[in-house]
Amino acid sequence: MQNAMGSDIIMQLDDVVSSTTPDPIRVEDAMLRSLRWLDRCIAAHKRPRDQALFGIVQGGLDPRMRQVCLREIKKRPLPGFAIGGVSGGEAKEDFWKTVELVSVGLPENKPRYLMGVGYPLDIVVCVALGCDMFDCVYPCRTARFGTALVREQGGVLRIKQTKYKLDLRPLDATCGCYTCRNYTRAFLHASFGKMPSVSQLLTIHNLFFMQSLCLDMQRAIAAGTFPAFVRSFLLQLFPPADRDRAEKRGGKAEATGEKSDGGCEQPSLEEHKSKGQRGLKAEAKPRECGTASPFHGANGECRNLSTPPSWVRDALRAAGIGIDDLYPAPEKD
Repeated sequence: MQNAMGSDIIMQLDDVVSSTTPDPIRVEDAMLRSLRWLDRCIAAHKRPRDQALFGIVQGGLDPRMRQVCLREIKKRPLPGFAIGGVSGGEAKEDFWKTVELVSVGLPENKPRYLMGVGYPLDIVVCVALGCDMFDCVYPCRTARFGTALVREQGGVLRIKQTKYKLDLRPLDATCGCYTCRNYTRAFLHASFGKMPSVSQLLTIHNLFFMQSLCLDMQRAIAAGTFPAFVRSFLLQLFPPADRDRAEKRGGKAEATGEKSDGGCEQPSLEEHKSKGQRGLKAEAKPRECGTASPFHGANGECRNLSTPPSWVRDALRAAGIGIDDLYPAPEKD
C-alpha cells in the first residue's frame, strides 16, 4: 500500500505496545516481532530507489530491550530510523532517557525520526538529544479546541477566554502566518464556535508556528548557536522575571476568577480527554487551573510557569546544554 501511495518515506509494520504496560514478556515479544516484520517489509519493498523505508526501534522503557533492537536494526540496510513506543503516558524522566538512549545509538549520518511527539517543548528538548523528525496531531487538534501555540509564557493561548474579547492584537506579534496578518484575537474569540473557519485559521497558525520553530532550530544548528537558541526558547516559555509579579497578583486572580499573568494558559480538560498527543490520560483529574498540559503534573496540578519542569533541566544537561544560571536548581533539604 505504501509503495502504491508513493510516499517519500515509508514505515515498517511494527507491533506497538503501550509504554506503560507492566508485562515485560509482551514488550519483548513485540520488539522481536517488529524485527521479523522489518525483514519482511525489506523483502517486499518494491521501490527502494525512490522510497526510503525506515525501521522502528522498539523495546518499551527497558534499556536492555532497546539495546537489543538497536543492535539488530542497525544490521539492516536502511536509509533512516525511527524511535517508537514512547509518548504513551510514561513519566517524562523515562521518556527522555529512552529517547537519548536510542538516539545516541543510531548512526549519525542517517535521519532519526521520533514518532508521536508534538509538544513544542518536547520537540526542542528531543532535538537537543539528537532527533531530527517528528509527527503528531497535536498542533491541528489543539487548534480545533481554540488553542493557539505562541512563544510566550505557558506556550499556548486559549482564544475562548473572555480576556481576549477586546484584544486587538494578533495571536502572536512575531508570527507572519495568514491568520496573524489578517485577524485579531478579539475576532477569533467572538467567532470561535460560530464560524467553523476559525478552527482552520488557528490550524494555519499552529502549523506555521511549528514550521517556523523547526526552521529556527535548523538555522541555529547550522550556525552553531543551538544551545543559545534553546536557552532563549525556554526564557520565552518560562520567564523568571514574571515570578514575583505572578505571586503578587495571585490573590487578585483568585478573587476575580481571572488568571494572572503567571496563570495557566494550557489546553482545556475537554482537549485533554481527546488525547491531542498520545499519552494524555483522560482519567487525570485536574486541580487548581482545571487544565491538563505538558506543563502539568500527573494529576493535572498547575506547575510553576516561571521554571521549566525538572525533566527538561535533566535532559538538557545530558545533551550538554546547561540552564542552571537561568533557573537555579531548588535547594535540597
